Amino acid sequence: MDTLRGISEHIEAEFGDSIVARDEAVALLGEAPGLGPPDLCWLQKAPKGRSLLGGSAEAQGYYHFVLGRDACSTAAVAAYFALLNSKVEPAGMLQGLWSPEFVIQRGFYCCYDALSCMDLRCELCVPGGVLAGCVDAAGVLHDATPQHFMQAQVCGFIRAMLYDPELRAAGGSVIAYEPCPSAAAERSLLSCVLALYQLGALPGALQDIYAQQGCGVLPEHMDVALAALWQHFRRRQRWAAAASFFRQLAAVYPAATLLWGAAQRCLGLGGWSGSSGNLLAELLLLAGHRGPEQLCPATLVGLATECLEAGRVQEAAVMARQALQRQFAAALVALNVVPTPPLPAAEVELLHVAPPPPPKATTQPQVG
Repeated sequence: MDTLRGISEHIEAEFGDSIVARDEAVALLGEAPGLGPPDLCWLQKAPKGRSLLGGSAEAQGYYHFVLGRDACSTAAVAAYFALLNSKVEPAGMLQGLWSPEFVIQRGFYCCYDALSCMDLRCELCVPGGVLAGCVDAAGVLHDATPQHFMQAQVCGFIRAMLYDPELRAAGGSVIAYEPCPSAAAERSLLSCVLALYQLGALPGALQDIYAQQGCGVLPEHMDVALAALWQHFRRRQRWAAAASFFRQLAAVYPAATLLWGAAQRCLGLGGWSGSSGNLLAELLLLAGHRGPEQLCPATLVGLATECLEAGRVQEAAVMARQALQRQFAAALVALNVVPTPPLPAAEVELLHVAPPPPPKATTQPQVG
């Protein structure tokens, strides 16, 4: 049989259709930055031999989309290919009469890196292991560096956390895994995020994405990396870990101060009286309030809100005024360039940017 247990796949009408569509999506994203489509897993399968009733022995292209899978290294991608190989469903005695057993001959795993605007691609060679490279918007292949893997890991996590479930359902053959399923995976992700902020790679090209409607990324997600991390900690109610990480990150990225304060409040340390009354002072100190010119307008507005909640109206007004004066013209430009919300009919285009052509068929595997 050509199915993978528990994973529905599209069968290409023309061999390589989905890879061609992926190239088009990368080219489009080079002109209009975005978080990018879900990861693409493409497999070349062929029958081991002919069935008793004959049939084609030609290789065919199969593909599905992935959210939440770890792509931090070639080893991690190789582990996913091994998992898929273990899910190949054998043909039963009667099924073998008309449907031979299929084997995976080759594969590609593509993960879009929104920070470099390149598609990280890992090729499964049987035998021979996994080879990696990056394809840019012009279709040029580059060597994949450790930083590319770090960036792809973080971007994949952001997509898994922020993309709207309705869009996933409309995307067709989108397999959603739980991001950071273990403590080790979370430590790996947080170390990557911290390193990328230290390098200045984050927020980088992701800064303007929140202004684009759709894909589950909302205007309030002014830093989509921080928004995704906050959602991760909130879903697990791990406020102590959140407070520890955001305080560490605030040392290199002041905007993280606001999330540290929010985590403190979720821990019950966020009132404005009694023993927790010093939270605002700590927030202002941690964010470097003594040098407000170093803070972005979004951070100033957030700190102004904190002051307002604490009843310090005068300080709130000063910071709000500073934020407005700093980027008044830029704010007007941003309002004019925000596109109108997309129509529901465009959901597949929103998710995949350049969707593959309609598949010849979709596999119907066993559940589990």
